[in-house]
Amino acid sequence: MSNVAEKRLRKQIRRQLKEFFIKKSAQDQSVIASVLEEHALRMHLRDIIFTEAVLNEQEDPGTDVSDNTGINTLKDLLKNTNVLATLRETYKTLTTNEDQRKSFRAHVIKWVQDTLAPVKLNDIDSDNSQIAEQVGIDVEGVNDEDRDKFIDVADGSEKENKSEPEEEEGLAKISGEDTTGRNKAERIYPNIEKSIVDYYAELDNPEDQEMFYDYLIANLKLYFDKWDGEMAFNAPEEPTNSVYKQAAMTAANAQGPDPISGDEPVEL
Repeated sequence: MSNVAEKRLRKQIRRQLKEFFIKKSAQDQSVIASVLEEHALRMHLRDIIFTEAVLNEQEDPGTDVSDNTGINTLKDLLKNTNVLATLRETYKTLTTNEDQRKSFRAHVIKWVQDTLAPVKLNDIDSDNSQIAEQVGIDVEGVNDEDRDKFIDVADGSEKENKSEPEEEEGLAKISGEDTTGRNKAERIYPNIEKSIVDYYAELDNPEDQEMFYDYLIANLKLYFDKWDGEMAFNAPEEPTNSVYKQAAMTAANAQGPDPISGDEPVEL
């Protein structure tokens, strides 16, 4: 075979290979487009179903009503206020490390407990006052008439109390926890505190109060876990095909001339 004929044959083979790979690429693109279109349709249908479910639940005020008023009040708090949205928005910005989120959630839960503790104590004091009125005695042991008789003079206690530092007002901080998470929690907590107290204050029944308190703490922890799951990113699996796998394997084993252009691969 002459050199001219050999060159002509090589050129023809190269052209046919190029046409083959172009055709295969077009087919692969068509398959990928079909998969993406099907995925988009599934997501759209899921959104429609989810929206319908939410609307149906909102239209029926009796949906999922508990037999405990405290739990129903807690549901109203979580559904009709921005408590969860406020916590979620800030919590999901803490992405540097897990310690920040652990500190955020620990401080929020502790402050919720600290917030409701005085309210529960006031309820107990109120009950004691009612008992005192019923039996006609002062449960504290000193009545107003006795207090009017008090003579205020130095008794030495002022020297003992003089060196004691005044307690700082504000939200208690948990020692050893990440300060960024704590600072984020401290900024947004006043925005949700009033709603929590207002809804809890509607309850006078001790059982309702206990259920509201216990379920609130449990739900906060569960929602934090849920948001942690939302932040765990897993890259979706890309559509592929046998041609790509074979080409990738060949390229990994040996870098030869490009099958389309015939040029040597460029080293990066």
